[in-house]
Amino acid sequence: MNKPHESFWPDNFGVEPEITPLTILKEQASLLGERTKNLVEGSVQTGVGAELEFRHSLYLVVPTLSNYRYFLLSVHHNPSIYPLEIRDGTSNRMILSHNFDEFRENLKEILSSDRVKRIVSTLLAYAMEPSSA
Repeated sequence: MNKPHESFWPDNFGVEPEITPLTILKEQASLLGERTKNLVEGSVQTGVGAELEFRHSLYLVVPTLSNYRYFLLSVHHNPSIYPLEIRDGTSNRMILSHNFDEFRENLKEILSSDRVKRIVSTLLAYAMEPSSA
């Protein structure tokens, strides 16, 4: 005899607010704009990669230069999030992060690097040049 529809799903999925890589990237994008008076801003785009993993890309954007965009890095992960891979566009390195703390440390290392500092500095110099009429 058939039983009424019985759910095999758990009553509780244990959904606790988790800080995702996307949240961290968006936060850092916003903080860059604040730090540069929005002369250089961060922009995050999310998509799905070839292997159906999440892909979040962080760009530097200069609004005064026709929204010039520079690819800074991308983060790739499956739905379980960790481990995840950071692809550093400034050095062409791939960095594996096994947990949230490693991700934060690796991201901090990239964003505070001399390479990124030089790139942002150059973009700021261009953004502050008077426009030619």
